[in-house]
Amino acid sequence: MLIHYTPMNEWQDLLEQLASCCSTTEAKTKSKNIKPSLNRQEIEGLWSQILPLQKLANLGYEVHVGDIQPVKSILDASQKEQILTGEDLRCIFDLLETTHRVHKFSHDFSHKCSTLASFEKSLNSIPELRKIIDQCIQRDGTVKDDATQNLLEIRQKKISLRKRIEEKIQSMFQREEHRTYIQDEYFTIRSDRYVVPIKLDGRGRVAGSIIDTSTSGQTLFIEPEQIRRQNESIQEIELAEKLEIIQIFKSISERVRAESNPIENNYDALIRLDLLSARSRFAKELEASPVQISETPIIDLISARHPLVRRENSQRAIANNIGLNKQHKTMIISGPNAGGKTIVLKTVGMLQAMLKSGFLIPAEPSSKMYIFENVFFIMGDSQNIEQKLSTFSGHIKSIKSILTKSRSKDLVLLDELASGTEPETGAAMAQAVLESLQKKKILTLATTHFERLK
Repeated sequence: MLIHYTPMNEWQDLLEQLASCCSTTEAKTKSKNIKPSLNRQEIEGLWSQILPLQKLANLGYEVHVGDIQPVKSILDASQKEQILTGEDLRCIFDLLETTHRVHKFSHDFSHKCSTLASFEKSLNSIPELRKIIDQCIQRDGTVKDDATQNLLEIRQKKISLRKRIEEKIQSMFQREEHRTYIQDEYFTIRSDRYVVPIKLDGRGRVAGSIIDTSTSGQTLFIEPEQIRRQNESIQEIELAEKLEIIQIFKSISERVRAESNPIENNYDALIRLDLLSARSRFAKELEASPVQISETPIIDLISARHPLVRRENSQRAIANNIGLNKQHKTMIISGPNAGGKTIVLKTVGMLQAMLKSGFLIPAEPSSKMYIFENVFFIMGDSQNIEQKLSTFSGHIKSIKSILTKSRSKDLVLLDELASGTEPETGAAMAQAVLESLQKKKILTLATTHFERLK
């Protein structure tokens, strides 16, 4: 059954505002996909985690997770015994660094915040793995020279050999018999070998092997005979370097695989904390609080405010007291156009959706709300061209669906009930609908302009 708590665009706007309070990409995504589907135990469980964070924020301390990249695909690759890339390992390091920072913050404030005390126990920054990644891998994912003693020696040897090769080439440029045929006094690398450019007519006059030619074919790239052995040595050294780097990546990847469960737990915990912190910040913006959850169908909202209605200069929106209970099951709201009738319905619908999603509520803490099983909301133009229904016919079809499906534990919100037809007929129909809902003991709010209905 599709239940409309309030216009979907307004609900999505609310979730977008919550998402803007999140640090992590995944928490933002989760925020935008929240559904009003929680039971009382789940709602109160969320509140018990949000409120301590809110109290800590009032003292001037907030935990900021910061953005962290998803690691599931990296951990999946490690479980398949794949060798992780340098970028993957730095991603793991960043997660562990964030874990370390948040764990320290949680430890420092655990005595003031039960939520952080709980997260302190669930976070493990795995210091040994964090240290080895930082010692071996640069921020850009490349391997540091001193990642291992063997790699350091290989790279030092390669630098020394390259220097000797370049010195030999420079001395070659100074020789008179070569100057005539050398295209330019520079060297380059082709096919992983040092080469010098010579003119086409220099072929056979400069001792060496042709490695490549220019696009025009007028320049030959020669590996001079006097550096051939050094070129081969360079290739051997580079192969040894590649093997050593692979071994480094393999070794650290194995460590990641061994710690994949606590790494994943850290990620999940940080996302949860980011969401809770976002809910806390959002509640502070709305001046929201927990309300009393009733065991029986009731609405007793005191100073309730629509969460998307803000006044200029950060002033509160105009609040409303809204009450429905077993003695007064139906409320009819009337007044001039643009007087705020529809906003009252939207406020009730939105606050019910917020309740069932675990949000704190922009109303006084003494307010009471029941967790309705379903909320039926009819508002605006119900015209359906594809089904060839007029506005009024579409409206009547929606009302019929509500009368058929609604039960005593549901809430019905009707905007401009039975509008779109002649006033006497519309008022009579509206009266019949409200009496039917009253007979079924369903709490109902309806707006109207019909004098007869009032």
